[in-house]
Amino acid sequence: MLNVAPLEPLVEKRDLILVTGKGGTGKSTLVAALADLAGERRGGALAVEFSAHHRLRELVAPNGKVRVIGMDLDYALEPSLRRLVGVPMIVHAILRNRILRQFIRTSPAMREMIVLDELAAMVEENSARGIPVIVDMPSTGHALSFLDTPRAVQRMLRIGPVARNAERVQRLLLDTRRTEVVTITLPEELPVNETLDLMRKARQMGMAARLVVVNQVPAMLLHASDRPLLEILQRESEDALARLALAGQSQLDGMDHARKQIERLQRIYGYYQDYGEWEKIVDLFTDDDPSVEEADRGVYRGKESVRRYYVDLLGGGPGRRPRPGWLNIMLQLQGVITFESDGLTAHARWYGMGMEAKPIVSLHEGELRQTWIHGIYENSYVKEDGVWKLKKLHFNLNFRTPFEDGWLKVPVVGQHGPDMNIPPDEPPTAYFPYPSGYHVPFSFKHPVTGE
Repeated sequence: MLNVAPLEPLVEKRDLILVTGKGGTGKSTLVAALADLAGERRGGALAVEFSAHHRLRELVAPNGKVRVIGMDLDYALEPSLRRLVGVPMIVHAILRNRILRQFIRTSPAMREMIVLDELAAMVEENSARGIPVIVDMPSTGHALSFLDTPRAVQRMLRIGPVARNAERVQRLLLDTRRTEVVTITLPEELPVNETLDLMRKARQMGMAARLVVVNQVPAMLLHASDRPLLEILQRESEDALARLALAGQSQLDGMDHARKQIERLQRIYGYYQDYGEWEKIVDLFTDDDPSVEEADRGVYRGKESVRRYYVDLLGGGPGRRPRPGWLNIMLQLQGVITFESDGLTAHARWYGMGMEAKPIVSLHEGELRQTWIHGIYENSYVKEDGVWKLKKLHFNLNFRTPFEDGWLKVPVVGQHGPDMNIPPDEPPTAYFPYPSGYHVPFSFKHPVTGE
């Protein structure tokens, strides 16, 4: 998602915003986003594209605040000639002359100069009404030579109306209070190198090139160990790099907050389990294809099946409370949380360690027996509407043993496979309790080697 905060001063204060980047980086999408933002902040915007394949009309919001123009030589030639020549009869004569038109199209820098002259005229017209012009420029390789056209024209022509127009356009391009070059790139070596080269050359030309938008950034590139480096970058770097470091800090802060939310979710699950709050446990799960699997009871998939498992199977039916003496303390311990790159999905491994007083023969009938229980959770979580929820809960039982005997003598009591009356949707995926030596696969990578 695009963070618009660094872009707000840009669209609020600049008259001309020139957006460039390597092909395929999302340049047109960024132009549309900037134009829409300017429409909201300043009441309107003019979006200009040079590409022969016009896409901006499809990308901007259909609220009437953004006007889109496809700029090329045919569009710019007549109004530019009117400003240059000033005599309508001569302008019409040039436009009707096939040889002169071909000369304009093929002369070095002439075509680009006419287009830039018309662009500058649009900027002056719209800036008087407080509306910015946002341009979908040629790609990185051609943008600088295009913007350097007025300087090249001034070197060729020292005097005359063309030289004066070139000087006027050049003043606009080099006015860092009015004009800004914005570059969009991808987090890949070649686009980043091209972006750095473009920014360096633009600054050598005297243009303002202070803002870079990085598209398609995986949400979780950073680790807590990167904080010292980010603090140094934020403190000692130029504006663009400092803002990038600040964004990295914000990303880490977001990860810390997400981790705390997931830890809280899992701990609350443990407390609800302790007190038999089965309906509340069901509400901790997402509606989008959740699943639960504990020990050898099989997989219950879908929200209604999750409800069948907790409320009907474990709880004995809606509204039923645990019998006196019933105990189900399950500590949620030693969690290791791993985030997917989208920042909306996570996985975690936990120890479940508990003390029980439950019937052994069936879930709800018979004499209460005190037991120790231990296992490993491998769970998945999703973030929906800003709230983290359980997606998959899988408790791999290690042992459930009578308090008097211990796991060496009696590793497992009370497990009897899938329930016949409230059956699962799928058979157990894995059930190898102590002393099998089964190793539940890790959901995380080695923190040093990354393997």
